[in-house]
Amino acid sequence: MDWRIHESGKNVSGGQKQRICLARALAKASDVIVLDEATTSLDRGLEREIVKELDRYLTKHHKLLLTISHRPEIITICNKIIHLDKQVIEERLPVDEA
Repeated sequence: MDWRIHESGKNVSGGQKQRICLARALAKASDVIVLDEATTSLDRGLEREIVKELDRYLTKHHKLLLTISHRPEIITICNKIIHLDKQVIEERLPVDEA
């Protein structure tokens, strides 16, 4: 691959930046992965695929995911959901238990 990212990622789209950041997070040897709005710049189809593969990766490697998101797709792989709305915190059931 012969491609360079310009300073500040000027030649990279928002979705590409998010995929690069996600790849870097997964490449680290950490037991906990923290993602903040990791899929917001992705189209829905790509987001579904990435979430599916992320779920497989987390399960296979016994990793913990802490994610912050406004998009519903990523929470489909969560087993505990904490919803914050107007400074009110509530715990919700995972999608498959609701």
